Amino acid sequence: MKKHNKISTFLCGMLSAVLLMGCATAALAQSGDGAVSFGNINLKIGSKTVLEQGQTLTTDAGQKIPSSILYIDETGGGTTYLPLAAISRLLDIPVSWDGENSLVTLGRSGTPDITIGGDGTISAGEIQVGKQLGYYTELEPYWPTEDQISGVYAKDTTVSSPNGYAAAYQPYGEKIAISVTNNSDATVLYTVKSVSTLTTAKFPVIAVPAGQTVTRTFSAEEYPTYLYHTGLEISLGFEPIQAGLDHNVDVVINAVCFKG
Repeated sequence: MKKHNKISTFLCGMLSAVLLMGCATAALAQSGDGAVSFGNINLKIGSKTVLEQGQTLTTDAGQKIPSSILYIDETGGGTTYLPLAAISRLLDIPVSWDGENSLVTLGRSGTPDITIGGDGTISAGEIQVGKQLGYYTELEPYWPTEDQISGVYAKDTTVSSPNGYAAAYQPYGEKIAISVTNNSDATVLYTVKSVSTLTTAKFPVIAVPAGQTVTRTFSAEEYPTYLYHTGLEISLGFEPIQAGLDHNVDVVINAVCFKG
C-alpha cells in the first residue's frame, strides 16, 4: 500500500485561488485578447520566499522557464499561473501524469486504506515490514521479554469510549511495541503516524477485528537534537460508516519500549 500524505491547508487554499500551469504559453496567448507577462511575482510559503520576481526555473530537460505567468484578460482581470512541478517540489507533494487519461494527480495515488465490502466487512492495509517514515521503521510484530523492556508507556490500559482513543509516544533510539486488544463488537481501525513539528506521515491503517489482538513494533532512530524530537501517534476508532451505530471503542492497550 502506498503512503498518503495529507495535502497542506496552504495548498488547498492556493488551488482554489491560483490556476496551475497545465498548458503551453502559446495556448495562453491565443485564448483571448489579453496580455501575458512572465516572472512578475514573489511567492512566500509562510515567511520564506521560495520564488522571486524575475526568477527562472530549470526543467528536468534543462530548459529555462518562467517562474510565473500573469495573464491579463480583456476586462483587466489577472490570473497567475505557476508551474505545477515547482509547487510539488516546494511543498513535498508528489505529482504524477497519466497521459492516456490526460490526468494529473496531486498527492499519492493508490489503493485506499479502508475498503468496506458489500456484506459490511471492513478490510484495511497490511503491516509493511521495513517501511520507514521519519525516524521510525515498522518491524515484524514482536513483544519483548521482561528483561528486554526498558520502559512502559501503557500497561493493560482499558479504554471504552464512543470517541475512540489517541496517544503519543516518543521512543528515543530504542524499539517500541504497541498491542491493541479489541473487546468492541465491531472492527477497530488501528492507525499509527510519524509526527514532527512540520510533517505527519501515516503508516498503513490496520483492521483489528472484534475479539482479536494486533501488535505493531517500530524502531526509533536517535534524534539529531532536541529540536528534532518526533513522536509516534496511535489512534483507534471506527470507520465513519460505523460511527452512527452506537458502538464503543472498547480496547486494552499495552505499549513498551525495549532494546535488542
